[in-house]
Amino acid sequence: MFGQLADRSDSDAYLAMRGLAADVEGRAVRFAELAQAMVERGAEAPPWTPQEILAFEAGHVSPAKTGSEMLRVVEAVLGEIARDIASADASSRAVLSRAADEREVQAWLTEQLRLRARGRFHVHREAEVADGDKPDIVVSSSSAGVEVAIEVKHGNMDWPVRRLETALTRQLAEAYLKPRTRRQGVLFVSLHRARIWRDPQTKAPIDFAGLIVRLDALARTIVRNAQGAIEVRAVGLDASS
Repeated sequence: MFGQLADRSDSDAYLAMRGLAADVEGRAVRFAELAQAMVERGAEAPPWTPQEILAFEAGHVSPAKTGSEMLRVVEAVLGEIARDIASADASSRAVLSRAADEREVQAWLTEQLRLRARGRFHVHREAEVADGDKPDIVVSSSSAGVEVAIEVKHGNMDWPVRRLETALTRQLAEAYLKPRTRRQGVLFVSLHRARIWRDPQTKAPIDFAGLIVRLDALARTIVRNAQGAIEVRAVGLDASS
């Protein structure tokens, strides 16, 4: 068990090793050295394979080797989808605007992610991975054993601000980011027809853009769950216009 702990380089293992340095008499220096080695290993980016180097040279596509890198890829792809919806792909916007429920949004978003994967990741829907405690969509890196959870909410269904915040803080951050390989997650909210929300305290109106700003600000304050360090984001896509 100690060997398995020493081989890890994540923050929870580091804190455990530092705890041993403080608690085990006569071995403090050695355990502190091991903890430092864990930090140094964790700071080094995993090496690229020859195939990944060739892919980067050919298509300027870099592999996602860590959960944080995979999250940045997912955020970039979701931003690309949103830009296309806003300016280019009117037909796709029309399809999304007619989505009746979250299942239809999940199917549409899964297709859009797959079209933009470019060999960087694989996309799995809930039906493929469901065991009662999984997110709507899982995006897994094709270069490392890391995943990003995406929880989809249809903005024109019965989702007041508080319920969306609860979906972010409890459903996504606590329930869906338990595995060591899945420490990053995105709450994805789609808007299909114009709608206004109400601030739970002041009752002031909140438009869709303001809602996403509020949710993402909350998301960025969530840095840990019961299993350790996590990263959470909130992203919106407006298909109402």
